[in-house]
Amino acid sequence: MPNESRSLYDQTAKLGDEIARAAIDAYAALPKHGKPTIRPNGVPEWTILAAIYLVAPSTSSHRLIPISLGAGVKVLPASRLPPLGDAVHDCHAEVLARRGFVRWLILEAGRVFRGEAHEGVLEWHQGKFGLKRGVETWLYVSALPCGDASTLHTAHHQTADMSSMKSVSASSLIPDPSSLTTTPAAAIRGRNGYTAYGAIRTKPGRADSVPTISMSCSDKVASWTVLGLQGALLESIFERIKLDAVVVGGWEAGPGWRSLTSTTEEEGSEISQSWVENMKCQVQRALYGRLQHINDLLPDEYKLHRPKIHLTSIPFPHSKSVIIANLPVSPSTPSIPIELSPTVTVEPVPTVTSLSYIPALSQTPQILFNGTRTGGKWKSPGTELISERARSAVCKYDIFRAFLELIDVYEAQIKDETKLDQDSTVLPLEEGNVGQQKTYFQYKHPTNSTYQEAKSTLRGVPSENVELPEIFAKCGTFAATVGEPGRPVPPFAGWLVSGKAYEEFTIL
Repeated sequence: MPNESRSLYDQTAKLGDEIARAAIDAYAALPKHGKPTIRPNGVPEWTILAAIYLVAPSTSSHRLIPISLGAGVKVLPASRLPPLGDAVHDCHAEVLARRGFVRWLILEAGRVFRGEAHEGVLEWHQGKFGLKRGVETWLYVSALPCGDASTLHTAHHQTADMSSMKSVSASSLIPDPSSLTTTPAAAIRGRNGYTAYGAIRTKPGRADSVPTISMSCSDKVASWTVLGLQGALLESIFERIKLDAVVVGGWEAGPGWRSLTSTTEEEGSEISQSWVENMKCQVQRALYGRLQHINDLLPDEYKLHRPKIHLTSIPFPHSKSVIIANLPVSPSTPSIPIELSPTVTVEPVPTVTSLSYIPALSQTPQILFNGTRTGGKWKSPGTELISERARSAVCKYDIFRAFLELIDVYEAQIKDETKLDQDSTVLPLEEGNVGQQKTYFQYKHPTNSTYQEAKSTLRGVPSENVELPEIFAKCGTFAATVGEPGRPVPPFAGWLVSGKAYEEFTIL
């Protein structure tokens, strides 16, 4: 490795480990409520942690700014999708962290507009906010993102019962580089079809769980490398916020890999390094490698941005692998926890709650169950809005409400150019809509949207005329994306979408 590349590698590794420690320490400092515990029957719980940090240059070295933490592994079934945006559909850690980041962007922009104390990392240029030069956005995840990035890892860590439900075994999964670009034409259910590298997949991964229309975290993080972290709603007021680096934990080799690649104990270190390199390649391929062929088709503002990737060895105490490592095990089958009682086999289970924490918004985290806050009165999604006490700050409804409040602040300050820079221009709201009640969907799909153009290049456009795989029949009637006539097939064609019906709400 050239000296310059080695230096960059070392800097990324050092900073990545620092961010991993900071995220884990921040999580540890939060109250125990909502975190994994040991159930009354002795079964321990586990979860996944994700965090988004900004890295800002400073006079000494750099400054880490904690923006958003998310923890969780749950997703709502299609029957519980909220048409009013008042429950969080996907409560996986990465998604909660990113939704918290969007909420923070709105909060921070409002502080800048009002002249209040702020972090000093945003700048206003030519009618939009963006991060100042030198400020980077880093994502930490305590485990490989579900879906394409973790396919090989999952195959080598699965139980015998789960393996029997899949189409292939771990022994067939020593990757052949020539097979890594194979992409099915439709979404794959969870972890089915391990050899289908590059496929978009749905959550949850387990074959014995209820299927959903929520796409995997690998697919969503990959989308952010093109579309940015700010999302469609903020397109009118924010430039693309690039994902600059991804730090991943929980990548340890499984017994399947060791037995397939080793013959003597002396080979241990070489095997370990081989696994690390393989996992890093898997993450790179899943998060941006499978999208490189569309880069020339994307608008200039949304060209593929390849984040730096670092695999950290910093353990997250509530991860499944750490929980298992701390359990008594059978000497004959060390990958299987022993029975602690005649009737209970201790196989760790995912916690049913999720956690969202935005330090700048609140000193305490919000604990979620079924997509809403614990402590509030829960009800099935419908035409009656869930109470504010039960709604999460990162649900679509509350993010939309915060966004509209930001627009009000902007319009109040529009004549005071001294609060913005000399390049300020009027916010590009659609003519004739000022003061009118537009829906969440309308704000996300303005006329001539460059964001939506990039999104259609990546995923295609929703169509209800697509025959979905039989496995998704339980989910109900939903649309899937398809390519547009005369254009190349999008790499993420087949993306399942809930559609306009679930975003056609306004703020009451």
